[in-house]
Amino acid sequence: MSSEEDKMKAFKEQLLSVWDDEKVQEKLKQMLAVKMEKEVMCLKEDKKEQHTLDRNKAFAKCKELEKELAQSRTEWQRERDIYQKHYWVWQSELANIKGAYEQQLQRLRQELEKKQEDLNEWKAIATPFVEVLHMYQLLSDLSPVIKSQVQDHFRWQTPESFLICVGQEKNLLQLWDLVKKLNTDCLGDDRSILLKLLSYSVKKVNGSYGRLRYVLRQEQVGMQFDEHFHIRYRYESCPYSGTIKEVILPGIDLIHAGKVELKRKSVVELV
Repeated sequence: MSSEEDKMKAFKEQLLSVWDDEKVQEKLKQMLAVKMEKEVMCLKEDKKEQHTLDRNKAFAKCKELEKELAQSRTEWQRERDIYQKHYWVWQSELANIKGAYEQQLQRLRQELEKKQEDLNEWKAIATPFVEVLHMYQLLSDLSPVIKSQVQDHFRWQTPESFLICVGQEKNLLQLWDLVKKLNTDCLGDDRSILLKLLSYSVKKVNGSYGRLRYVLRQEQVGMQFDEHFHIRYRYESCPYSGTIKEVILPGIDLIHAGKVELKRKSVVELV
């Protein structure tokens, strides 16, 4: 073993013996306690500084948020003011548009009412002529033989002359007599047209008086035959009595001074 190693070994043994000394151990404990206390103080200071730093950061963040909130409030108020301004402008424009629309609607409604009045007036004027043209057209649908006899009897050639002819009281009973005469030669369609013509003539004559003057008798199928009011259709084949099977041609009554006068009997076919 070298002298250096011996010295090191001797140093270690001396050091160990020192450690075993109570005074040395006490001194070491004091030194360790002081060092630990310093470490704790440093740690506390670090925490205090960190807490202060965090608090400052939080305070700065609050300030920043308050600033942003103030800016947002200012921006919101500005937008609200703009909206309110536009809102009242829009309200005013809407009121103007609504007023103009209501005025236009009222004007259109008045125009429509006026046009409806004019239309009703024209309808009232045109209705008689429409009826005349309709009846005149129906006459053109008669079979040639029947049509010729009707025209030869009354001698109308135009709707105007037809209107004058069927509206005259003197022609009403003549028309009934002609229809009765033609009934034996009439087909179903011809008979229907002639009955419509007779009914139209009664209407026009009453219209000229402005009141009910002539009426077509209302005979009912199943009624008992009465020679005071009825005429048998086709004498040679019709029984002398019985009940009504069909009304061939209704009779005509004259209403005058509150009394009813029989002018033409009804032509009926009996069972």
